[in-house]
This record gives sequence, C-alpha cells and structure tokens, in this order.
Amino acid sequence: MLRWIVLLLTSSLAAQVAPLPKYRVVKGGRIDAVNALADQGYRLIVPGELFIMRLESTPPDTYRYVAMNPDGGREQFLNTLNEQGAHGYRWVPGGGVGEKEPHPKNFEYSFIAPPSWNGKTKPETIASLTDQDYRLVDSVFFAATIGPGAAEVLFQREVEAKPKSLPTTKAPEIEIVRASRADNVLGQLNERAKKGYRYLWPYDSGPAGGWGDWIQKCEPECEQGFEYRYFSIHGMDQLDKDLNAEGKNGFRVVPVRLRSTSHLLERAGGENETYAYHVIRVKDPEPLEQALNAPDQEGYVPIGYVWRVGWTGDEFLLLEKPSTASRTQ
Repeated sequence: MLRWIVLLLTSSLAAQVAPLPKYRVVKGGRIDAVNALADQGYRLIVPGELFIMRLESTPPDTYRYVAMNPDGGREQFLNTLNEQGAHGYRWVPGGGVGEKEPHPKNFEYSFIAPPSWNGKTKPETIASLTDQDYRLVDSVFFAATIGPGAAEVLFQREVEAKPKSLPTTKAPEIEIVRASRADNVLGQLNERAKKGYRYLWPYDSGPAGGWGDWIQKCEPECEQGFEYRYFSIHGMDQLDKDLNAEGKNGFRVVPVRLRSTSHLLERAGGENETYAYHVIRVKDPEPLEQALNAPDQEGYVPIGYVWRVGWTGDEFLLLEKPSTASRTQ
C-alpha cells in the first residue's frame, strides 16, 4: 500500500511540472536575469532593448553571458573583448554582451580605423585581417569628446585558427560600394551581385557622408548570384503584407540590415525556397513572450527588431518561416 502511495505522489508531482516555454523575453540590461534563464537552457537569439531567448540546451551544458559596454572608448573596449575572448566569450552583435557556449572556443578581436574625410578605407588594412582568418562581425559606435563620434568595424577570429604568414589560399575579397544616395548603392550592389559578390554588412561612411555597404566575393559557392531590394515601413499591416508578397517570390529579410535606416531583402538565384512572415508589435516583455509562444507562431523564428520612424516610433519584431514551395517568378 505504501508503495502505491509513493508512486501516486510521484506521478502527481511530475504532472504539476509544466514544460518550459520555447521562448522567454527579458530586458536587455538585466544580465543576472539573462544568466538565470541561460542556466535553464535558454540562449540569446535576438538582442535589443528586449532580449529574446530560446530553449536550446540542457543543463549543465548551458550558455553564459557577460556585459561588455563600449562606453569606455575604443582601446578599453578592445581590451575587454580580447580579455573575455580568451575566456571563451564571443561578442554578440548589437547585444552589448559576450556569449560563452557550452563547449567554448577562444576568440581574438581587432578594429579597422573609420573612413577618412574622403570616405576611403584602406583595402590593405582589410586584407591584412582577412588573410589572418578574421571576419567582419559588427560595427561599434564610439562617442567623441569633441565633434561627432564614429563607428568602427569589428573583426573576430577563433584563436585556434592560426594566422597565415604566407597565405596559401586567397582570403575572400571584401569591398565597399558607396554613393550619395541609397538607391544608387542598391544599383551598385545588384551589379556586383551578378559578378559573384554578396551583401555582408552596413557601411558607415563617417564624416564623408553618403551611403554604403560592405560586400564579399562568394563564388563559386553562389555562382547563381543574388538580387537585392529595399523594403519600407509605414505600418504593421503594410509591413506584413509587403514582406509576405516579397517572400512568395523568394526574397527574404537581411537581419543585419534591420538596424540601418534602409532595410534590405535578398533573393538567391537558382533556389525555389519561399518565405512567410509574421509581424508583432513590441511593447512589454510579458505580452511579447506570450505572442512568441502562441500556437499560431509554430514554425516561425524571430529574426530581429525594426522601427517605423514617425510620431509614434513603433517597434516591430519580425518572424520568418522558410518553405520549399515553388515560388512565382
């Protein structure tokens, strides 16, 4: 009899333990709260004022986070990056934090100087980093004591990846397309995409002004080429409608461009994949978390925040779901 009572109590307690939700949302500055969720198996997947975390690991093999603030200036921040990188922390673009994986690697970081007044960044500086297996991971803005600040381009490499004193293979070419108008940059981007280049990162032209993008040569892997378009934001319904129309034609949102003032779509040549989108208005952590875990979001993945510039300054979260259905040309 006692045995059956113990079994009944055990079953009752097990039934009361609800499964963890797939997504949790926490304010970005609360690093203790972020790590408390990470201890349960969550990982940061979308940074911002609200961090979106997804259940991805099983304790004790969990992620860990540390705050890394660039407010102390370029040199102090670079020292912090390299110090934390030696302990297995990887910079999270746009997040203000470093992330350590359950089985971490070590990282090293380097900046390249911002463009000069004529808008030129020395290509040999870029090549000297890419030849040592560094890759572009973010643009970090530093305020200046006098005059305007500047965004510097951050490169990262794994420590295990040994530098090449004499490269045996040529590093992927990284270039910049620039113009005084965004539409002209888009034209250049599409021309270069036909020649084996792909969009890489927004380019900050500094005091020279204008618009620009970093591009990287990717052939033969992308010999079919890419095509690019901008999309605009006037409201939630319009954004949802436009993105889904473009997604049916194989265009998908470029997440790293969501922080820029012009937003980009990319279509890969030779592929039949299509994309569906959901748009969620962002206000507080609790309703956003409920929306992410709702049954109708199954299969959709949050990819980033975007803002509508206007009187209200609305913020939206974009969710994406790929499909292999044939697209209309």
